[in-house]
Amino acid sequence: MFVFKTQLMKVLCSFLLATLLSFSGFCQSQSIIQNFSVYPLRSIQSTDVDFSDLKLLKDILTDKRIVLLGEQSHGDGASFEAKVRLVKFLHQEMGFDMISFESDLLDAHRAWQEIKTKDYKESPLRESIYYIWSETKELDSFIKYVHEQAATEKPLMVTGFDCQGSVLLEEGLLNEIGKEIGNSLILTADETASIEQVQQAGAEFLAENEADSALFFAAINKVRASLKKSIAADSTELKSILRQSLEGWVEMIRWQIDHLHERDVKVQNPRDRQMALNLIYLSKLYPDKKIIAWGASYHFANQIELLENTPLVELFSKRMDSIQHIHETTNVVESLEGALPMGRILKKQFGETLYSLAFSSYEGKFGMVGHGPMSLEKIQPPAGSIEVEFVKNNLPMAIVNFNRTTNQKFYSSALGNLPLFAPWIP
Repeated sequence: MFVFKTQLMKVLCSFLLATLLSFSGFCQSQSIIQNFSVYPLRSIQSTDVDFSDLKLLKDILTDKRIVLLGEQSHGDGASFEAKVRLVKFLHQEMGFDMISFESDLLDAHRAWQEIKTKDYKESPLRESIYYIWSETKELDSFIKYVHEQAATEKPLMVTGFDCQGSVLLEEGLLNEIGKEIGNSLILTADETASIEQVQQAGAEFLAENEADSALFFAAINKVRASLKKSIAADSTELKSILRQSLEGWVEMIRWQIDHLHERDVKVQNPRDRQMALNLIYLSKLYPDKKIIAWGASYHFANQIELLENTPLVELFSKRMDSIQHIHETTNVVESLEGALPMGRILKKQFGETLYSLAFSSYEGKFGMVGHGPMSLEKIQPPAGSIEVEFVKNNLPMAIVNFNRTTNQKFYSSALGNLPLFAPWIP
């Protein structure tokens, strides 16, 4: 599905791409969008709570439990704005009562415990949600909304599915586990020091010394066993989340070691796998929740290997490298060979109860918090792109719902603001 928008700042010619779970001809002689269901929209403003233009989603999403809200980059404010409005609609009109960010699993849990005791201006969500979102003005209305709803009978629970490590735990994950399970955790001084050193400095010393590596993983196995025993004796939600967080952290340490040994690890596959496992875990921990996931469209993609390299893709890749001041030419399609995004794992797990939406941009500027804005002028979607079709058809804002019977290949900038050629079908 696509939502398309052009506004004064021209930041977003934005599509909501439904079920970006496969990519697959495009015929120059006909409109790309004529074979898809297209629904004009009135607004993407997060403060607009007249959801009459979004009612069509009720039929599309009626049997869905998981809705993935992607984004073409982590620096498109208009996409954030549109997503916040969609979150409010899904919560108020369709009963989705949990949102899970591409942010740390344990940090999100800790922040949620404090929601009712904190004012939204000092919200713990401003720290638990990665700063690339939480420090934007577009997310301020979302955070305020969560605090307002927390006091109602229909709160919107906020969780996280990432596994890159806590930014809130001052004394580290091991200390947090020790506080929760008490005397059940018994480690030698060397084992404790090994884990603490990895927490503070990363995995480099493990990659350099097999004995250090063996000590670390032996200590981790003790922690696992202690957690398992404590959960068997007295199961709590926090213990369960600590165990899942531990597994995610260890997998990221293994990824660091593989990288340091220059082993062939494709793209971000270890992280994507663990993020998928974390979201699946949350779906089981809260079996009655309908879940919205917020993250990058790349992570939510499925058959990304169907992207095709073309002369235009190569040209736009060089332009993107120039914009981002990258001196070595990037072959995007080659760089994604062997990629296994979390979307594929989620599709296998949830099947038809999963729905994915992504955004694209036609003109304007983009850039993450803390970085200068970059213009899309040099990488503006070309003729043969679905973005251009929206402009030609005078659709400033619209939703496109893809279907399974259409096999069109066309350009879209739904991944990284870069025009890519693929069969973009569900």
